[in-house]
Amino acid sequence: MIQISDGEDNYNITDDVIRVIETECMSCIEWITNAIREKYERLVDKIVILETDKNPGKISLEEKVELIKDKPLKTAREQKVEEDEIA
Repeated sequence: MIQISDGEDNYNITDDVIRVIETECMSCIEWITNAIREKYERLVDKIVILETDKNPGKISLEEKVELIKDKPLKTAREQKVEEDEIA
C-alpha cells in the first residue's frame, strides 16, 4: 500500500490498485510522480499565459517558474469560494 498525504487529506493506494497499474508501468511511484510533474508543467504554462505577456512554448520551464514565483496564486478552494460568492 502507498499512502499519500498533504497534511489535511490522506489517500491510500491499495495493493490491488498497485498491482493493476504495474501491468503497464515499472513502478506505481514513478507513474504518480510523472503524473504530478506533467500536471505541474501544464499549470505553470496556464499561469504564464494568464499572468504574463510571455509565450510559454518559447521559454524554458525554469524561466516560466521564475516569471511566476512571486505572483500570488489562489488555491482551487479559494477560487471556488470566490465563484460561489459571485453566483
